[in-house]
Amino acid sequence: MRYNYDDMKGQVVRIKKQQVYYFDKDGIYQCMPLEEAKKIGFPNLYTRFDGSVYFFKPWHGTDDNGNLIKMVICKLEIGDNIKTFLDNLSHSKLEKHDKPEGIERFIARIEEPTFYRVPENLKENTFDYIYVDINLLTNWNQDRKKYIKENIDEINQRVIEKIKNQRSFIKYGISINFLKISRITLSERQNLLQYVFELKK
Repeated sequence: MRYNYDDMKGQVVRIKKQQVYYFDKDGIYQCMPLEEAKKIGFPNLYTRFDGSVYFFKPWHGTDDNGNLIKMVICKLEIGDNIKTFLDNLSHSKLEKHDKPEGIERFIARIEEPTFYRVPENLKENTFDYIYVDINLLTNWNQDRKKYIKENIDEINQRVIEKIKNQRSFIKYGISINFLKISRITLSERQNLLQYVFELKK
């Protein structure tokens, strides 16, 4: 079943940052504050018992690609009309992203480095240690410790590159070569690696 997009008129099609986006009765893309929209009473806008708000997507349950529709709507400008939307929809397609593999998949995220200065160090604009947390993929079928051991050089390099390119490190004006890894700790749940770097003596 294909959706009749004229039925979008008068319905909410997006909520973002406490703003409600909708097509008015003339099919023009409009926006208003969420609180104001709740007072108007859009037919597909609902309030849960906890006070949070959601909208029922007009195209839900049809054969149309909901992800593609959402992408096209997000690119609309206030004042565009349904014809513009339909034209964009007919000429758009979702980009395929290959799922990462290996290290790209194993490392979910490398957090921002944190710089520490011990109390005994009275020199401002210096540090003694750098801590970096690496979030690891939760669903990993292989032996984590073994995989880390086999790929530690690659993981190390990625962490070093993360530090090297941070403004918070660059401001100290030292080379990355002055750092050494002093400790690598795998969390008890094995979903986090913590690196500690220190300055070479």
